[in-house]
Amino acid sequence: MRRASLATAAVLILLVGLSAPGCVAYTIVNATHPTADGTVVSPRLAPKGRVMVIPPSGTVRGQFDNVIALFEREFLKRGITVISGAVTGRVVIDAGTGAEKRVEAAAGLSDAERALIMAKETGADAILQIGQFVWSDAPVATRFFTCCGRESKGYAEVSQEEYQAWSGKKAVMTSRWLAFVGRLMDVQNGEVLASFNMGAGANFNLQANQQVPFGVQRRRGPRGAAVEELWPPESFPAVNWNTATAVTMEKVIQTVAERISARRAGGH
Repeated sequence: MRRASLATAAVLILLVGLSAPGCVAYTIVNATHPTADGTVVSPRLAPKGRVMVIPPSGTVRGQFDNVIALFEREFLKRGITVISGAVTGRVVIDAGTGAEKRVEAAAGLSDAERALIMAKETGADAILQIGQFVWSDAPVATRFFTCCGRESKGYAEVSQEEYQAWSGKKAVMTSRWLAFVGRLMDVQNGEVLASFNMGAGANFNLQANQQVPFGVQRRRGPRGAAVEELWPPESFPAVNWNTATAVTMEKVIQTVAERISARRAGGH
């Protein structure tokens, strides 16, 4: 999976010898990495004080409640009023043909259409619809390192492009990947004000300054030299992956809120 948007980071990893023969450990000096953010924002996005968060279209009721609660909590912390998406169940279309026909007409609406109708009645300014908020089933390449360059004797974190072009010793760190896709819609006219496309690896948020032993897997070069190392999640026995996963989810949601809040505060 390509992660070209990963910024070059100044993360250095120090090699430390352990007492066990052939065993090594790396001390991660800076264990965090910023969320990959490919969001596109409309220049017409104006301050929005009341927002409704809704799940992906066709989602079984309650399936996304925990995720939506995380978004709502972050918005509330930033002073944004949150309108519950549960009110969309009260949609009634005034077609002038009686209750039965109105219910039938409402049943044919998409989740977003229902939300737009109810949002107007509740005074909401915008709707944030989650399109995708899901972890990959298996670990993927998420962070990239090269070793022994001109400016560093140890490992330094680089972009994926730099990693691929490096012919010397290097390493790739893998973990599960969280992908978030969503859109912010204006209630009055349905205009899409922001199209969110964000992602982060669970290893973007490790505990800082800890010494972690790696059971690295080596890929050998043409002459049998170990030139490329693979650092999978199981190489980090000291990492609490449940905590790392929870923090990563929070960081992605914080980035969404920051994108909206920056515009609310007159940001760029």
